[in-house]
Amino acid sequence: MLKKKAVLFSFPFLFLIICVSNVHATALLNEDVPIDQGPLVKKDERRSLVSTEYGEISAVDISDGERGSYHLQFITLEPNSLFLPVLLHADMVFYVHTGSGRLTWADEEEKRRLNLRRGDVYRLKTGTVFSLQSDLQPERQKLRIYAIFANSADDLHQPSIGVYSSIRDMLIGFDKRVLQAAFQVPEEMIEEIINGTQQPAIVHGVPEKERTLWEWKLVQLMKGILGSKGYSLFDVNNKKEKTRTFNILNANPDFENCNGWSLTVTKKNLKALKGSKFGLFMVNLTKGSMMGPHWNPMATEITIVVQGQGMV
Repeated sequence: MLKKKAVLFSFPFLFLIICVSNVHATALLNEDVPIDQGPLVKKDERRSLVSTEYGEISAVDISDGERGSYHLQFITLEPNSLFLPVLLHADMVFYVHTGSGRLTWADEEEKRRLNLRRGDVYRLKTGTVFSLQSDLQPERQKLRIYAIFANSADDLHQPSIGVYSSIRDMLIGFDKRVLQAAFQVPEEMIEEIINGTQQPAIVHGVPEKERTLWEWKLVQLMKGILGSKGYSLFDVNNKKEKTRTFNILNANPDFENCNGWSLTVTKKNLKALKGSKFGLFMVNLTKGSMMGPHWNPMATEITIVVQGQGMV
């Protein structure tokens, strides 16, 4: 039997289906991202949110066919680039399409870090502060991540705030004296963060051992926002237990023959999906093959073509 890696290169049509349980979802959107009412959105129809020499982010909001929509973002980081920390306002499930890097995140209870590689799937919960950094690989492959964001009917956030916010954006609008008292940091720090030059969302990568000024500021602010013990987002010694992604490309398929293979990812495969309404279904077809018709009455299905050409 051929090894899985060798088989992959002979499959010209690879697509990822994201299944969302049928519940009413109020869209968490940026106002400048239009909702596409049709069943198909092409790559060149995505809305550009961020574009710098170190990476870019594009997005689309796809109607669920009823009253809501789902927000998708396509994040691309050049080698050795950093997506600066943001606070999530919605659950985020993502798939690593190419490249490798590191995911660093913190919530109300703990701080963790994961190494990412092609084929990885993971979920981050609402209220998580996270950042991404791409590796500096010899082949200089870009880190490409496809993410979908969900909002339950019980979410108290307003749609206009978007799916995540930068730390600086969260602070603007508060009285400086209130911020200083709440975060227990010098007045000069609050002044510089609010009135200083705003950095783009994606910048050149920061060496792990280099304690830059902006990182120190962020650590102090996270202490106030999360009520934590003031840890650094880049200090990997704060992990409580080992956390793992699920790699679709290294797993055994649920079904496989000469026409292709398929694999389902649920909370049984990936513990991080527990409590989420998301599941994933990867389909890989050989040239001229077809996946038989199926009906899913329990979920909305959103398909992302990640390789090749075909018809859905």
